[in-house]
Amino acid sequence: MNDTYKNVFVSVLMIFCVILEFGLNAHILLQKNKNSNVKEYAAYVDKQSQLTKQLREYDNDSYRVTQTYTRSKSENGLTAYYNDSLAYGYWGLSTYTSTPDGKQLVVFERLGYRNESDTMSIINTTVLPVDSLLGMKYIMSRNDIDIFDKIKLEDVKAMKNTENSENYIYKNSYALPMVFNYKAKGTLPEYENENPFEYQNKIYRYLTGKDIDLYKKIKYSREDVSEKERIYHLEYQVPNHMVYGNLPWNNYFLGHIQTDEKMITDYACFISPSVFLIPNTSKDNNAEVRITTENRIDFQDGKEQFYELDLDVLGEMTDILNRGQKTQYEIKNGKVNIRVDAEEGERLFTSILSAEGWTITNNGKKIKPELFVDCLYNIELSQGKNEIVMKYEMPGFKVGIAISGMSLLAVIISVVFFSIQHYKK
Repeated sequence: MNDTYKNVFVSVLMIFCVILEFGLNAHILLQKNKNSNVKEYAAYVDKQSQLTKQLREYDNDSYRVTQTYTRSKSENGLTAYYNDSLAYGYWGLSTYTSTPDGKQLVVFERLGYRNESDTMSIINTTVLPVDSLLGMKYIMSRNDIDIFDKIKLEDVKAMKNTENSENYIYKNSYALPMVFNYKAKGTLPEYENENPFEYQNKIYRYLTGKDIDLYKKIKYSREDVSEKERIYHLEYQVPNHMVYGNLPWNNYFLGHIQTDEKMITDYACFISPSVFLIPNTSKDNNAEVRITTENRIDFQDGKEQFYELDLDVLGEMTDILNRGQKTQYEIKNGKVNIRVDAEEGERLFTSILSAEGWTITNNGKKIKPELFVDCLYNIELSQGKNEIVMKYEMPGFKVGIAISGMSLLAVIISVVFFSIQHYKK
């Protein structure tokens, strides 16, 4: 065999060995990491795509949607799948990213949605006054929410023949517009190390001028069964309510919270919430919240928080803020147009999150608004007509374009120069 044939043989053998190695590696990886629920995932994608599409057709206004279930949510109530709003094109609050807006995470935690590892807010239930304030008009849920109307399939034309399975959309009757004017009373509320319920009380008192609380403290007693089991006995007083708890802990200990033998959520562990909703399954005015763990309960004793949300008061306050609105607005990605005929002393609340890159003008004049709860734009209005325009531009975008253009020009000049030099030789 001459050298030419030897080289060809060796080359073919090497190509065969490389292909064989790649194939074996791919086989091993697929067997080790294969996904056994591909069909389930495909069905979820199809269902969510249809659900969100039909919701947009049902209501094409500006609003946000909160989703209390995700593609993968374990029986303990926890999940890290928080990017459905990005995947299916609706406006939500929950995200999971390595580079989040830190200010937003802090504010949401103050309001009851825990900040986990500075990457995500744990949003797997509805803290109703917060969601209502932030324009959460619809709730996607797999559990019945008996205080809200469920959107019926026949109400959405294109969903008549679509099986909705166990995913439901509820309309939040307390939701506020994403932009509304209000009469300023006092100074903007500041966070003063309150618990999330008292902080929300302060916010709504400021916005409405009503000296009444949304949340009322619940009387409770504590029973330490052992260092691994504890029971809180609650006494309700508000007839039309939702019940919430928040139990600050010192260290993770992986607790399990249940009431009336029904599992609520794992707690005091990675991606667990802080504020949790307590199902109103009791037939009387008493309930038990039981915490168990395989380790040792490590709560901040004496700082437990159990509150009743008075739905009648929430309805009264949201009615005040919705009544007599004179604001017209259009919100698109990157641009907001607002028109409002304001009285003296009125301000404009927006649930638009502050970020570097927004330029805001009122009647053509550039302004720098206040921040409501350190995160949302709050604009002082002039008496009479106000034409407010908000435009967003990615910080550094124009500079980046300029640098890229100059770099490309430099490359072209270099290529031309060296080509001329080579031609002369």
